[in-house]
Amino acid sequence: MKIATTALVKYTFIDVVEYTRNRSVEAQSDVISTLNALVARVFEELKIPKEERIMLPTGDGMCVGFLNYNFFDINMIFSFKLLEGIAEHNKREQDEARRFRVRIGINENQDNLVRDINGVNNLAGSGINLAQRVMNLGDESQILLGPASYEVLRCRELYMKHFREFTALDKHGDTFPVFQFVDEELTYLNTATPEVFRSNEIADFAHRPLTVLCAWTIALAHKRREFFAAKKDEPRFAHVANTLLYHLALDEVSRKKATPFKKHQLKTYKASFASVEDQYNFYRSQDMNLIAELSDFIVEKHYKPFNNCFEGEADHKLLAFPSVEGLRKLHMEFPNLEDGATNLKQA
Repeated sequence: MKIATTALVKYTFIDVVEYTRNRSVEAQSDVISTLNALVARVFEELKIPKEERIMLPTGDGMCVGFLNYNFFDINMIFSFKLLEGIAEHNKREQDEARRFRVRIGINENQDNLVRDINGVNNLAGSGINLAQRVMNLGDESQILLGPASYEVLRCRELYMKHFREFTALDKHGDTFPVFQFVDEELTYLNTATPEVFRSNEIADFAHRPLTVLCAWTIALAHKRREFFAAKKDEPRFAHVANTLLYHLALDEVSRKKATPFKKHQLKTYKASFASVEDQYNFYRSQDMNLIAELSDFIVEKHYKPFNNCFEGEADHKLLAFPSVEGLRKLHMEFPNLEDGATNLKQA
C-alpha cells in the first residue's frame, strides 16, 4: 500500500450566498472575478506564498487550504480580511447584482495531499469534508467552525468568549458540534443565530430548565414589578435595570451557597442596606457607556438561552419584565423562590 503524503491543513471554505438568484450569467462571472481578486489581495497582504496554500474552486466559491502554516489563526485572519474587503466592495458597487456576500466554514486536520485528474494539487480527508459541512450551516457574512479549529482558538485571548455552540446533524443522523464566531465590534460580521439553528432553539426552550441565576432574576423582578414599571420610561432604563437585577440575583445565589466557613461575597451596591431606589440611582449615575456594555454582556452571557422568559425585542431584552412564560417556568421549577428573596429592601 502506498503511503499517503499528508499535511496539517487549515481550511477556509467560502460560498457565495444566493449566487444565481436574480443574477445574469455575466453578473455571476463578475462576482467570482471580484471574489478571486479580493482573495488574491488578501494573500498578498498577508504574504502567503503559493507553496503554502492550495486553492480549490467550487463554482460558486472556493476552498483555501493553508499548509503547515505557522500562524495558529491564519484561516481566521484570512476570513476577517476577506469579509472586510467584500463589505468595502459592496459599498462602492452600484449594481445590486454585482454586490455579494459569502458564508465561511473553518476547520483543520491532517489531511491527504493528492493529485486530481488534471494533475493539480488537491486535498482529501475528513478535515475538508467537515469544513464544507460546517459552511453549509451558515448564513451570509457568518463564520462557523468545526471542533478542531475551535479547540485551537478557544483559549486564545483574541477569541475567548467569542464563540456560540450549536449541535448539528450529519446526513447519517449523527450529531456534531458547530461553533459560530461572534464579535459585535466587527461590523462586517453577521452575529445572528444561523437560520438552521433558530427552530432548534425555539423547540428546545420548553425543555431547558432555568438556571438558578435566571430564576432569581425573574423572582426579584416580579417582586419589584411596580418599582420597575414606574421607571420604564426613563432614558437607558433597560441597561440600568439589567445591571441592577443581575447583581441582585448574583447575591441571592451567593447567599444560598454560603456556609459557616465560607462567607458570601455580595456584589450589589450597598447590598442589604440601601433601598432599591438608591441602588437603581447608583447604577444610573455611572458612566452610561460602561453600564450599556456591561448590560449587553450580561444578557448575552447569562440570559440569551432564556430570551422567551423576558419581554422586549430579540436583541434588547428587559430583565425587569418577566414574560408569562418566564413566570410559568419560575413557578413550575422554583415554586418557593420568590418568597425567599432577601436582597431587595423596600424603596
